[in-house]
Amino acid sequence: MSLPKPSSSNNKGLPKRLSPHHPTIRTDCSTTLVSVTASSESTCKCNSSTGDLRPVSNLLHPFRFHAEDVVESKKVVQLHWYMHDTPFNGPAPSAVPVTAYNASDFQNELKNFLFGQIYVFDDPLTQQSPPTSASFGRAQGTYSFVSREEFVAYVSYTVTIQTGTYKGSTLNILGANPNAKPVKTCAIAGGTGHFILARGILTSQVLNLFGPFNASATLLNQATIYLD
Repeated sequence: MSLPKPSSSNNKGLPKRLSPHHPTIRTDCSTTLVSVTASSESTCKCNSSTGDLRPVSNLLHPFRFHAEDVVESKKVVQLHWYMHDTPFNGPAPSAVPVTAYNASDFQNELKNFLFGQIYVFDDPLTQQSPPTSASFGRAQGTYSFVSREEFVAYVSYTVTIQTGTYKGSTLNILGANPNAKPVKTCAIAGGTGHFILARGILTSQVLNLFGPFNASATLLNQATIYLD
């Protein structure tokens, strides 16, 4: 990437920034630049007649910055909580079906891997595994069964944190959860509060199955969150 030619009077013609989102780029020779998307560095040579910077190697991103401009590494936040999902919990289930199915023939539905079934849930989250332990927040959203060959629940929901440092912040979770996997993985795709533009990974592990059809569960959720 070449820069505009400097003027003859103290480089006044050179813009201070390429845009509001790009840091100042100098025009001195043999400057080390860092790619936004590549961890490798490239030495650039300066054309003394034009003032242009030309990277010796080909980096991945057209915008490149000085190493001194990369002043802070990405912040990583790690959280964990316990999720309690009880779709058949008497008169007050935490998850209910929103698609029509034959409740009296649920065993037949199970043979079809519940394909096409959609549930809306509002699950309590706690700081320890007992459901009566201190609250962490709520998980609210949907899961739908999307496979004809095995139990796979596609989840899309929001975790609202109701205590501690991140109280009031949310995380958006989505992904497919094959029931056969002991540890399931979903994507963290944004959030609010402390977690605006966050991204990361959420792993879920079933700790306990209980209730009718063993459909109720306690899950350990562990989140690794990357912040800008």
